[in-house]
Amino acid sequence: MNRTPFKQGWDGLALGQIFIRNDLSFEQKLNCLKFYFNSGEINNLYATLTRSGSHWSILGLTIAKDLADGGDGEYWLSDEIWRLRYGVRYLKFDWRVPTGEVFQENTWGTPIHQPFLFHSHHPYFRIRSANLKRMKVVIVLRSIYESMESKFFKLGKVPDQPDVEDEENFAWESLIGDAIEFYNSWGDVIRWHPNCRVYKYEEILADPVDVHNEMAEFWDLNIPRSCIKDAFESITKAKMKIKIDESDKIQQTRVSYRSGSSEIPQWRKQQINKMIAERLVYNFGYKFG
Repeated sequence: MNRTPFKQGWDGLALGQIFIRNDLSFEQKLNCLKFYFNSGEINNLYATLTRSGSHWSILGLTIAKDLADGGDGEYWLSDEIWRLRYGVRYLKFDWRVPTGEVFQENTWGTPIHQPFLFHSHHPYFRIRSANLKRMKVVIVLRSIYESMESKFFKLGKVPDQPDVEDEENFAWESLIGDAIEFYNSWGDVIRWHPNCRVYKYEEILADPVDVHNEMAEFWDLNIPRSCIKDAFESITKAKMKIKIDESDKIQQTRVSYRSGSSEIPQWRKQQINKMIAERLVYNFGYKFG
């Protein structure tokens, strides 16, 4: 699905949806077509498995860029989005960006200010862009076990406190399938894409300053390492918790309050193992089973 003609076929169908819509002007449709080919002149892509710290990473880089530009780096949580005084500096990579819809659908209406990267949880072949081969792509992986566990504990009626009903309603098979699809798609891409970097979530946590400094240099963001150091020192879990109002603590999903001993049911781990054994092609060095 990553290769010609399959990906281009799906891309064409998506673009076709734009051109048959009656609620868009001809100019909007034309802008969508241009965006498909040039990605709005933004050539940095951050592709991450879900629950692998993407919002934390992007927040740190945004604060660092703000400090480098003479700002104060102050941030807060608003409608499940970490933002600075001007909003956020990234976009979800979506082919509908020129219509304006993506601003509401993917950033909860938070203002966008001079974005320096796109972010996506999608595998390569689900991203509708002809510019992907020319982009600088950072890929972040996390153990599928840990990603699923984090997602399960965050998506319950009360985050960090799932009950039996949450366990029954959680879309285990499709979400495990999504994670495997992400691994397999990007595992194929790094074999032939000219400009990819791969990091593991554990590596980023162990050395956030140097890893994010590497990312910033790769993306040509022109951020001094000292600003990156100051930024990530300001967003430790303890300092982020201070930013969360008591009224938001129960329902927010950005910072975990769950016990380190909390785990998904054993039989769900067996389900993950079975699906991995049947479908996973590229494991990126993780051990499963």
